[in-house]
Amino acid sequence: MYYFLLLYLFATFIIFHEYNKKVFLIFVALGLILFSGLRYNSGIDYLSYKELYDLAYFSTGEILFWIFAIIHKNIFDSYESFIFIIALFTISVKLYFIYKFNPKYLWFSTLIFICTSYISLDIGLMRNSLSFMFFIVSMYYLYIGNKLTSYFYFFVGFLFHHSIFFMIYIFLLNKNSKVLKYYFLIMILASFVTLLNIQESMISDLSNLEFIKNKFTYFNWKINHYLLNQEYQSIGLSIYVLRIFFLAIIFYLLRKRISDIYFIKIYIIGTCIVLLMGFNIQLYTRAGLYLTLFEIILMSQVLFSFKGWSKIIVGFVLVIMYLILLFRTSYIFEIYKVTFL
Repeated sequence: MYYFLLLYLFATFIIFHEYNKKVFLIFVALGLILFSGLRYNSGIDYLSYKELYDLAYFSTGEILFWIFAIIHKNIFDSYESFIFIIALFTISVKLYFIYKFNPKYLWFSTLIFICTSYISLDIGLMRNSLSFMFFIVSMYYLYIGNKLTSYFYFFVGFLFHHSIFFMIYIFLLNKNSKVLKYYFLIMILASFVTLLNIQESMISDLSNLEFIKNKFTYFNWKINHYLLNQEYQSIGLSIYVLRIFFLAIIFYLLRKRISDIYFIKIYIIGTCIVLLMGFNIQLYTRAGLYLTLFEIILMSQVLFSFKGWSKIIVGFVLVIMYLILLFRTSYIFEIYKVTFL
């Protein structure tokens, strides 16, 4: 079925990408929703969340997800339809707002989305996918100047998954400032800190403070469960972190080809956070997933800034690179083994 999806998407890209953008978007969304929403006993989140769903589990952390799950169980009592509704909602909204951000470069933006966010989040990480969806909406309203609406959607995303908090800095950046070199230097400094691998010991010292232990028990539990758990530790710069770091350098060097420096600033600061979290797999993957939106926007602008044969050659290279990423991620998450109802 995985290979049928690839064939379906390939045909959709060939037939519709220049015919009608809305029709193209509908056909792409249809394939992605059916593949993600009709999966059965597949995906890294399936069994763990099914058990919690059946128990009507409730947690004070990420409260909206559990409220939604409990309400759905009481009304429908169908875990399969629960997954389908999440897929329908998240994929439709994400594709729509990606179109709003990049209407001129839709086919390429959609390709990046499939090869990065969709393949890793929408077939295995439901809460992260929901949080990322609300982040995209929040970022869109912030970009057009509607700050209150942006704050609201950001907060809603936080109540689905706390990892969105890594992106709180978007509200602090000056959208109109054109200065980038200081951001770049901070990123280089963050890379050296990561190579020294001193973050884990600093966090360990923090968790041992009596004030933290006594006053912030939930926070302290999070530190010990995620940050200091040896299963999640990573030494040096992983391929995931290096890829984000490399892209940040590329966007900085090609900044004159990009129409909005604001997105480069967001990406570079996000890269600094990913670098500083590089000692922990859980942290840097959660922080990095939100940068996908800006990779989609920036890489699309870079490609379409070229003309003629240069555009064809660069486009071909980028498509091949993203397809390699798609197959690599599919292999890691065993997407090719997904079964269906």
